[in-house]
Amino acid sequence: MKRLAIILILLPFISFAQPYGNEWINFDQDYYKIMVPENGIYKVTYDDLNNVGFPVDGINPQFLQMFRRGQEIAIHVEGEQDGVFNTGDYLLFYGQKNDGKLDQELYVAPEAQPHQYLALYADSAAYFLTV
Repeated sequence: MKRLAIILILLPFISFAQPYGNEWINFDQDYYKIMVPENGIYKVTYDDLNNVGFPVDGINPQFLQMFRRGQEIAIHVEGEQDGVFNTGDYLLFYGQKNDGKLDQELYVAPEAQPHQYLALYADSAAYFLTV
């Protein structure tokens, strides 16, 4: 009986210790979503960022970061050497379209998933750019 009582007392604390998947987010920063519909190299220019309200003036492009599924991905920023994001500067990254990886959690058994390379709801993947 005592063992059961201890387990019931600890159970709520154990459930709160599980990660939610948003630990990568720094809530003091703004994130800009870039949708990627297919695999390939993507180029994002100064004008592209300026048009959506990204604070291109006054940022150091060496501190740009991009995330997908909570993981930081590699980006190349052309013109970052001077520490200023100028009108001719741009960033390059390799983007991959959405797949069925996150859909696996919807199935009791992973092998019941009809197709692991196609997502159920959207073909485009979300990438998040921040500085």
